[in-house]
Amino acid sequence: RSDYPELFYIWANEFAQGITPGGETVAELQARVLAAMTKIAEENKGKRVLVFSHGTPIRAMGAHGMGASIGEIPWPSNASVTTLEYENGRFTCPQYSRDDFMGDLVTRLPDDI
Repeated sequence: RSDYPELFYIWANEFAQGITPGGETVAELQARVLAAMTKIAEENKGKRVLVFSHGTPIRAMGAHGMGASIGEIPWPSNASVTTLEYENGRFTCPQYSRDDFMGDLVTRLPDDI
């Protein structure tokens, strides 16, 4: 916040356009992750595949699978489970950030990041 106030403002208010110095925007990350996930899904038709990732790619794919803007959905909780289904070239997200199995161990990112 203090080192990059303009970039933090964009991150907090226009999340898809958020960027770190020298990096890609969140929208560019979403496109890259979508391409990778589509490749994985196409190569594994009819199978269940487990993919581990960080919060921003999970949020990006969850939003895509829900037909939402990436800034419209909350951060997933840490170690939660998000389910994507791939059919006819399209992802849906029937389950986002399921964490009920963790009980008191659930942790989340602060709402203000």
